[in-house]
Amino acid sequence: SGATAPDWGSVDLTVLPTITVAKGGTNLSSFTAGDILYATGSTTLAKLAKGTGLYGLRMNAGATAPEWAAAAGGGAWEYLARQTLGSDASDITFKQDVAATDGTPDFGSDYAAIMFVLEHFSPSASTSQHRLRMSTDGGSSFITSGYNAATQYIEGPANATTTISGTDNFRLGTETEDDTTYGLSGQVFFYNTSETAKKPYADWHFCCVNNGNTQFQHYRGGGVYDTNANVDAVQFFFHSGNVVAGATIRMYGLNAD
Repeated sequence: SGATAPDWGSVDLTVLPTITVAKGGTNLSSFTAGDILYATGSTTLAKLAKGTGLYGLRMNAGATAPEWAAAAGGGAWEYLARQTLGSDASDITFKQDVAATDGTPDFGSDYAAIMFVLEHFSPSASTSQHRLRMSTDGGSSFITSGYNAATQYIEGPANATTTISGTDNFRLGTETEDDTTYGLSGQVFFYNTSETAKKPYADWHFCCVNNGNTQFQHYRGGGVYDTNANVDAVQFFFHSGNVVAGATIRMYGLNAD
């Protein structure tokens, strides 16, 4: 205080200036919980106040600033989970407690339908049939009877239809040779998975190459389980041999109206 020597004291923060963006600051003096900062120019920051509960962040129509908008409603597919095999395995199973990218997969009333997208789904054994089965106890066991399905496959100019009733799984196609170069790719749709008053249905279509990569095959089919059931797990596998490493399956849910 006598201007004769340095000493320690408190800084009066009220006299400090607001630091500009160009100097490494925000040029803003206050915030509200939930605010998000975004740039409106090379040296300008602005605040976006928090949105309404369950709203999602998106870019505005002019592509100039972020904004909040209602999350996808009825009719929108929502990405739920993905599994990719790091090594050969007997099957790929999706159930309520599988690790998910966006929350826990739900076969229940949150979704009007479930879709699985398969990529490079290849068998380790030659002439293996790709199959699918369901569970009603979270994957502790799988239903082994009552599957009714019809699959049509096209191979070049020839085609045939196979109808099978009361089997221990859905047979999604005929025999696929072990082909780790291409593998089997396609989609499986599930309906009525949570409506215990209705029977669960499945619909599928796949493409693959066969016979040393010289034949192209296309499969379409559908099936129904002959008893009302609340499906909460599904399993993809081959009737002979393992699923080859690198196979990827993604799970999506169709939001209810």
